[in-house]
Amino acid sequence: MMDFPLLGSVEPIRPIKSVDELIEIVGQTIEAVESAEQIERILDGISRLCDQKLSDFARKTVPFMQRITKL
Repeated sequence: MMDFPLLGSVEPIRPIKSVDELIEIVGQTIEAVESAEQIERILDGISRLCDQKLSDFARKTVPFMQRITKL
């Protein structure tokens, strides 16, 4: 089975590397979901980065609630 790549024609999904990048992508996704891969990246990022705290996390994410409420 290892002789034949199962997903050889599929591009790998690039993981989100930092909480700042995660915040940026979530902010973009609130406005418009571009693809299922974007949601996959967000969920993966949340699961891998959930133990990392930013001192200014609340300040960076408070605008999300305002935009979500508007939408």
